[in-house]
Amino acid sequence: MSGKTPSSYASQILAARIAANFDEINKQLEDLANAEGVTVEELTRTWDGDNTGD
Repeated sequence: MSGKTPSSYASQILAARIAANFDEINKQLEDLANAEGVTVEELTRTWDGDNTGD
């Protein structure tokens, strides 16, 4: 062991998986936005709780 905590290993694994699948994640986000009839920006603003459109 290198002295890293389990949560440190977990965060490294998650970051690597997100990076490896970044293009697929973005494609799915675009598909969902299209299905909802909104832009990707509008969809992510809704998720962030900022749907004021400013």
